[in-house]
Amino acid sequence: MTKIIDLKANKEYEIPSCELIWAGLGDITVNIIGGTKRELDAFYFVHGESVIRFQHRPLTTTNQKYWLPVLSPGKYEIEYSIISVNFCESLQRYILDFDGTVTGVKFGEKP
Repeated sequence: MTKIIDLKANKEYEIPSCELIWAGLGDITVNIIGGTKRELDAFYFVHGESVIRFQHRPLTTTNQKYWLPVLSPGKYEIEYSIISVNFCESLQRYILDFDGTVTGVKFGEKP
């Protein structure tokens, strides 16, 4: 994840350099065979909380500058970037509209 913009507050979050976890694997490094695709855990919820969190490599520091933001209800633009040794960087932006409930999430590619 390279960028998060709160569209209602017109605020950009500082995103530390971090690696997110590939879906179903619990790892940050995977092989993707040409012509196929892999899913990424874009975000997750904790039951009983009205926030969105991001799953990433475990941190080895308590320095909060390396923590990913926890998002409260709102509308956000989130930019993800996939970097590979063998391919060009792939970048995609999405809009996340979150009303504070698990059923009230809209997530889709930025038009």
